[in-house]
Amino acid sequence: GIRDRSPSRGLGDVYKRQENGEVRWAFTYDCPEERKSFFGPRSTPAVDDDYVFTMSWNGQMHCVNARSGQLVWKKSLPDVGVNEEFGFSLPNWGLACSPLIHEDTVVYDVGRIVALDRKTGDIKWSTDDFNAAYSSPVVLDVNGKPSIACFMRRGLVVVEAETGALLSKYPWNSNGDVNAAMPLLHEGRIFLSSFSGPGCALISPTPPEVTVIWQNTNLANNVSSGVLHDSYLYGFDGQVSDSGGELRCLDIRTGELKWRHEG
Repeated sequence: GIRDRSPSRGLGDVYKRQENGEVRWAFTYDCPEERKSFFGPRSTPAVDDDYVFTMSWNGQMHCVNARSGQLVWKKSLPDVGVNEEFGFSLPNWGLACSPLIHEDTVVYDVGRIVALDRKTGDIKWSTDDFNAAYSSPVVLDVNGKPSIACFMRRGLVVVEAETGALLSKYPWNSNGDVNAAMPLLHEGRIFLSSFSGPGCALISPTPPEVTVIWQNTNLANNVSSGVLHDSYLYGFDGQVSDSGGELRCLDIRTGELKWRHEG
């Protein structure tokens, strides 16, 4: 379930600060609690002035009223054409895509990239099955048109935001299929990174051919997405713990490693 505990931008006076931490509303649904020893959902809800959109690790999609918490619509994987009978399989640790709000749609990566009407849940468009990993979609401009990029199990997929038509693909195979960090955008180009695989790269997604600007192993994100600021990218390399991993800084323009910090 989800709970609102703080004011939400864009809701005017509907949510007022509560000094006592009072729960305004709660929304819950039936879902197996655990997968692969990890509990609960893996994704972050998306919120606009009217709605809250969620997704569970087994692909339940819910839209609830942002003011009351009342259910507006819900979808399951079969509702959007995803079915195990036709070769679909959940990622090892479950679906982790955070919903993406774009204009009048909300977009999910559930193996297929699916755009649903925000108000009704009706399918606007869906793609072929590219096999989901653990990343979330982002919006970018390709040749002057809004487009959506998803980091799938076997690489990056870029589609038109209006129709879902495929624009380009770029193969990217990581060990264990752990493509989890979100694609980062810089001046029309896309930064990709994954742990225990090719490392990282900056590519231009302009069709018909994807152009590689640079690729190296200077930063291998595991789960956390990097942060881009003033052409410098900050991110965790590897599995950061007491036994290893580092915080690193790259020049996004060249891929050069600027500094690294252990601990």
